[in-house]
Amino acid sequence: MLETIIKVVDTGIPLGFYLSQWLANWYLTELDHYIKEDLGAEYYIRYMDDMVIFGPNKRKLHKIRREIEEYLRNNLGLEMKYNWQVFPFHYVRKDGSEIGRFLDFMGFRFYRDRVTLRKSILFKATRKAKRLSSKEKVTIHDARQMLSYLGWFSATDTYGIYKARIKPYINIQYLKRRVSNYDKREKRRKNELEESTGKHLPAGG
Repeated sequence: MLETIIKVVDTGIPLGFYLSQWLANWYLTELDHYIKEDLGAEYYIRYMDDMVIFGPNKRKLHKIRREIEEYLRNNLGLEMKYNWQVFPFHYVRKDGSEIGRFLDFMGFRFYRDRVTLRKSILFKATRKAKRLSSKEKVTIHDARQMLSYLGWFSATDTYGIYKARIKPYINIQYLKRRVSNYDKREKRRKNELEESTGKHLPAGG
């Protein structure tokens, strides 16, 4: 099964398989320990193959980066992607001036004092809301997708944008009822089918 999934693509890992996520975490676990315990990185975050390391010393961060690159090559047969960066994190001085820049990570923009969304996600969410307002019937796919976008907003400091560019176009309660009713019907249909066939069906089956 592993060979079948891995060979779906020529390079990298096939997206969409839960196994890809599991394998990435399993394969890079040793690297996590190496970065935290051997290299002494104080603040280290990894999601799949995206890593972020914070530290007060730029020279030390560059040294850690070189050590990681060597570890990947010698121990895991991997190469660090070309677009790595070392830069000062966003900071607001007492006089109100700003230095450094935000961290773009996992679709979010992280500042010291706030979290916003990546512009591409903001654009897709607001465009989706406007499209839904002009539809006669909202499909279950539409409802799930819009609620998913709202989940992004709930984890950020972007209420002003939500209030101005999304809330006027959608009815959140309606979308939630739409999804809830659909899920109840599907669960009832699945139970009835299991009773009639005597077989246990997987979720979504």
